[in-house]
Amino acid sequence: MSTIPAGDVTVNIVISNFNVVDKIGQPAVPGQGHILYYLDVTPPTTGGQPATPSAGLFADLAATSYTWHNVTPGMHSLSVQLVNNDDTPLSPPVTSTESFIVK
Repeated sequence: MSTIPAGDVTVNIVISNFNVVDKIGQPAVPGQGHILYYLDVTPPTTGGQPATPSAGLFADLAATSYTWHNVTPGMHSLSVQLVNNDDTPLSPPVTSTESFIVK
């Protein structure tokens, strides 16, 4: 588990065999979509349902980097999920989660 200073936390991810495209809200196309970033939220992975949580912090974008601003001290989890253009999870879901401590 990593320990980092309070403030901004930038997430950078590397993706293979998937095309990140700026077509958020458009129909699903196999092999392409975008990324959902979550802070202290378990990624929703129910097939056919949007992977956007009903509560909590998340960002929905077509970029392999995102910065969370003013992250407070304490234990946190950061998750990312590849999703279809229509925000539904891939099948099977593709997620990654890391925990860290902010001092």
